[in-house]
Amino acid sequence: MSKSLRVSEAEVKAVIEPEFTKTWHPISHAKVIDALDIAVENHGLAIKSKSYTLAADGNKLFGTWNIDSGHEDRDWAFGFRNAMDKSMALGMTAGTNIMVCSNMCFSGEYIAFRKHTSGLNMDQLVWMADKAIETTMQKSMDFDDWHQGLKGRDMSKGNAGKAFAFDCMNKGIFAPSKFKAYIEACTEEFKISKAADLYTYHGGVTRLHRDSSLFNVADSSRKLVGLCDHYASLMAA
Repeated sequence: MSKSLRVSEAEVKAVIEPEFTKTWHPISHAKVIDALDIAVENHGLAIKSKSYTLAADGNKLFGTWNIDSGHEDRDWAFGFRNAMDKSMALGMTAGTNIMVCSNMCFSGEYIAFRKHTSGLNMDQLVWMADKAIETTMQKSMDFDDWHQGLKGRDMSKGNAGKAFAFDCMNKGIFAPSKFKAYIEACTEEFKISKAADLYTYHGGVTRLHRDSSLFNVADSSRKLVGLCDHYASLMAA
């Protein structure tokens, strides 16, 4: 598998766990999903949908679960990653999914709740997943507040909108070749929000990435959050 692909949960669970050594114990994607399922149930949360991307011959996984937040227009999103090739620790990130246009964004901060070391059994994995879910829940609520806080931050003055687009391309949040598509995405976001604010411009970027690899969405979100914080601080000055 030479590139990232959106796949079903059955395909994810079919990836075989490598043999482990005395010091390295790779955790299969299936075990991670099962542990998180139990942890989510333990917290009384309702999963509305699941999406997965596999990369690097199946060894790397990024998954997103939409969790019912109690809001009609948005859900909380839990993003989690796992690797069976020693490239990264098992971790989770918090996010928001805007229901009107299926835009998804993440905080970009990971809660690394397990390195693939020896001595890990399913009970321990479920316990750690439970703690990670608990922490991610709070981060999801905080990130949701942050996201809503972008509303009303006027981007119509001067060349703020153009500068924001340039900074997005310069930081690799989206490629220059997607500039036209970004403008179209922002236009669609404006039809919904009716405001040329930072929330709308942020939404344009996340709309642009909604069909991308989940790995790319998570990486772009990290950069996008930092850029939005920068613009918000400029407006507050």
